[in-house]
Amino acid sequence: MKIFSNTKGVTLVETITSFAIISILLVMLLTYSSNSFKQIFFSGSRTEKLYNAKNIMENEISNLDSSIESEGLTVQHSTNQALAFRIDGETDDIVIQGTIITVKYEDNINKDIYTFIPDIIE
Repeated sequence: MKIFSNTKGVTLVETITSFAIISILLVMLLTYSSNSFKQIFFSGSRTEKLYNAKNIMENEISNLDSSIESEGLTVQHSTNQALAFRIDGETDDIVIQGTIITVKYEDNINKDIYTFIPDIIE
């Protein structure tokens, strides 16, 4: 009595099943990697824009004479602005005069960066 038959190879059903499983796994892997690459490129673009905004803001701080526009970035400054705050326990506000620099850039979400530069008091 033979327990095992003498057939070699795989059946068509086994081949189709294994092909379907491998296809499903490949689709999941490719979807994950494409989403990862999209996120990497989006983050890189965002980092580059923030770096440009920082450089423009530093240039604007060093020479407060004009507004700058470049690559969707807009820098504006407002002189003679007052910043008021109160320390806990005090009754009077502390007011500091200075310049407010605003860097705006337009992306999928509008971003604004504000910097306050106090005037030098001698």
